[in-house]
Amino acid sequence: MDQFRVEITLTEKGEKIYQRVLELVYAYINKIKAEGIKRYVFDEIQTMNKYHFDNITKTSALNYA
Repeated sequence: MDQFRVEITLTEKGEKIYQRVLELVYAYINKIKAEGIKRYVFDEIQTMNKYHFDNITKTSALNYA
């Protein structure tokens, strides 16, 4: 089974309500398990990766290999 890591950074307000934040995170994980990941998530990741690649500082071709 694949393992994934979720990293959350909280504001001061978020730290005060961290239990609610965890409830929402687990609720979303359960929704993904039940319904699967929607296509728009993959499309957004693809767009973000393309944007990042197009805007990184150009270096030697060996760095891309």
